[in-house]
Amino acid sequence: MTEQEFRDKYNSLLKEFHKRYKASDRLRKQFNKEEFVKELEGAKTPTEQAIIIATSIEEIEADRTNQLIGFMLEHFLDIKD
Repeated sequence: MTEQEFRDKYNSLLKEFHKRYKASDRLRKQFNKEEFVKELEGAKTPTEQAIIIATSIEEIEADRTNQLIGFMLEHFLDIKD
């Protein structure tokens, strides 16, 4: 496989991944969860609120990265487990 073929296949799979797993849906769902809202309302300062939001975003992005790695392993390298 040439470098260009690799890039083409990678970019094609990346587009497919983004179509299947929309990041905006995940953020909206997380920020509307009752537990998140209660935690945010319980924060005593804007700094605590910012930490709660940042932590939630970090967790979502870590999960998304793991999903992307699994997706690429399965589809790009044909690894199923």
